[in-house]
Amino acid sequence: MLNRLLPRSEFVRNVLTLITGTTIAQAIPIAIGPILTRIYTPEEFGLYGIFIAIVSIVSVVATARYELAIIQPKLDKDVNHLVALSISVATFISMVALVLVLLFDQDIADFVDNQDIKPWLYFVPVSVFLVGVFQSCNYWHSRLKRYAAISKAKVAQSAGNVSINLVAAPLQVNGLGLILGHVLGQIVAVIVVLKHLIRSCRKKNVTSVVRCIALAKRYRNFPLWSTPGALLDSASMQLPVLLISRFFDVATAGFFNFTYRYIGGPLALVSQALAQVLLQKISTEDHRQVYPFVLLVLRRLLLASIPFVGVIYFFGEFVFGLVFGEAWRVAGQYASILIFSIAVRFIVSPLSMVLTLERNVKLGVCWQAMYFVSVTSTLIVVSDWTIMDFLVAFVIQDVALYGIYLCIILLASKRMTTCVE
Repeated sequence: MLNRLLPRSEFVRNVLTLITGTTIAQAIPIAIGPILTRIYTPEEFGLYGIFIAIVSIVSVVATARYELAIIQPKLDKDVNHLVALSISVATFISMVALVLVLLFDQDIADFVDNQDIKPWLYFVPVSVFLVGVFQSCNYWHSRLKRYAAISKAKVAQSAGNVSINLVAAPLQVNGLGLILGHVLGQIVAVIVVLKHLIRSCRKKNVTSVVRCIALAKRYRNFPLWSTPGALLDSASMQLPVLLISRFFDVATAGFFNFTYRYIGGPLALVSQALAQVLLQKISTEDHRQVYPFVLLVLRRLLLASIPFVGVIYFFGEFVFGLVFGEAWRVAGQYASILIFSIAVRFIVSPLSMVLTLERNVKLGVCWQAMYFVSVTSTLIVVSDWTIMDFLVAFVIQDVALYGIYLCIILLASKRMTTCVE
């Protein structure tokens, strides 16, 4: 009887495993959110948002995107070499990031028009290194279909994060609890995913510098094409927080960051979980099945997003005020606008895994460059508008550009099917 209730599709089971961990991981900060909004100010959330934006941009290049190659080798013996290569690159990039912070901390603070960010910039290299290690181990687990370990790591990260958020709050140091909680949560997650990898490396004892170099050349399209594109993509995603801080104030950036953290965050992690499993499937399955499978996932994501969009659009301000306190009704107003941008990203982003395959990577880079130019120029042009009009303009360009992105993804997946036939 129990076997009949379990999903028969391996893809569905893998997605459910990741989404279960993701749901629990997101439920923890969401449940504690009403407490955090009463002990941290919008300005502190703004400072935290600036920190996360900088880390997110830099961490995209942390492994030169070699972690995506971990899924693809036909020979298992190459997998550990790719993991070692990714972690080595992450070590180097984090050291470069530290040097840049030492040289340009004041310039960065001036750009975002916030001097309080300066001491926290020195945590950026640490966070970037942890992202690189986690992503490398993450894809290694995906290769072996150990999705339960990934879920456990996400839950552990979330629990560690909120624990520090609460413990550090009484110290009343600007941004300490939120930023330190984020970094320590990353450390916990890395420990969880790394222990399995270390055991495997001890058993197989395969580490060859020569082989790592050979694989770096074999998968050079990832640093050459995927990395610049992903950097543009991440910069585009994080640019609104940085520009809002510059054009308006840190409290406004805090409301914006809070909205994306509590509305976009859960959806983004579910989307990432789906994308990770989708990448594993399209990398190993018959490519003739890619296009119909992408259409199937697209329909389900669209149907899943409709009720969520309706609730936030009509009741966002009320819900935010009731749950997080009257001071956060402004974030609810932002959410009723931003939900359309959040939804279209939720629908399209996981499907973009089709463009991470070597034959399609250049298409992805072209769109990412186009999106970067679009969002940058749009936000600069409307920088003198009110914040609500600013957000509307941002959402309109987001929906339009992601519509184009979806068309590119569908064309690429259909081309894969045609080429095989």
